[in-house]
Amino acid sequence: MIKNHKEYFSSLSQTSSVADENLDAESKPLRRLLCALIDRAVEDLRSTATYRSPQMNNAAAHDKRTASHFIESLFYQWICARMHLPGERIRNAAFDNQTESHA
Repeated sequence: MIKNHKEYFSSLSQTSSVADENLDAESKPLRRLLCALIDRAVEDLRSTATYRSPQMNNAAAHDKRTASHFIESLFYQWICARMHLPGERIRNAAFDNQTESHA
């Protein structure tokens, strides 16, 4: 199991380098943007921070709900398939510290 959510990008070595080589100059920024979107969702899901402010706790809970919805979406699956990312592995890493089911 992945303990550090950043490992999934570094562990793509051959797959991502092959995919990057096939991208033209206009596609690389889009790939970086979509990878950042996925990375942010993983960070939001793995966050265990609590705040004194109820508003900040509500915002963090909202971020977790929207990140969970994104990671479970068909759009996420499409992004991973198009970019040759290990979608299931990323999903498992994201939900690694979650107690509720994401099935």
